[in-house]
Amino acid sequence: MKNKPVQITRNPTKKLVPFETGEEILLSEKESELLVSIARVLEYPTEGWLTRLEICKGLSLSEAHSGSGYFSQFCLEIDEFSLVELQELYTRTFDLNPVCALEVGYHLFGEDYKRGEFLARLRETENPYQLGQEQQLPDYLPVLLRLLQQMEDAEERAALIGYCLIPALDMMNETCEKKKNTYRSVIRFLLEKLKQIAEKSVCDTEESTEARYQYA
Repeated sequence: MKNKPVQITRNPTKKLVPFETGEEILLSEKESELLVSIARVLEYPTEGWLTRLEICKGLSLSEAHSGSGYFSQFCLEIDEFSLVELQELYTRTFDLNPVCALEVGYHLFGEDYKRGEFLARLRETENPYQLGQEQQLPDYLPVLLRLLQQMEDAEERAALIGYCLIPALDMMNETCEKKKNTYRSVIRFLLEKLKQIAEKSVCDTEESTEARYQYA
């Protein structure tokens, strides 16, 4: 793939520590389904949002990892919220508070010019896919989660997770925890899930390398 958008994050303005991944990341069907479901939950609540929430909760509980409880906690905290209250919470959290913005590039670059180049390259990468990106910036988190599911380049997926998503979510998680924001549990759940996927890819790479040496 030409002009890979992740390349620009290898020399970011801010001091970011990439999360280790394997050379490639291949998603299972369940992992893909879960990431797309989280993307729907992280969009502005409208009619039908509670149904999407329940679907995502079911998928999170079917995943065998320690972060599953975070999503259940989010569901518990908003259990009695009306749709209007959910919309107000979303706006306060993501639209009126740039430190919790869902635009990943903001967390990676701030207002530095590198973000513009990052957005341009992401837009080129996303063009072949239907990601719901028409009304959003290319670095909008739900759009990137759908991109993870649809992109064909497994190396690019690994770089997007390790160099972009996990570092940005680490910052968002820290901010949400300090403010005790209700959405902190969703952000933490997503962060832990992506870290699990990354760690598994490292093991897969090591096993593949050992197998090649064994039969060399």
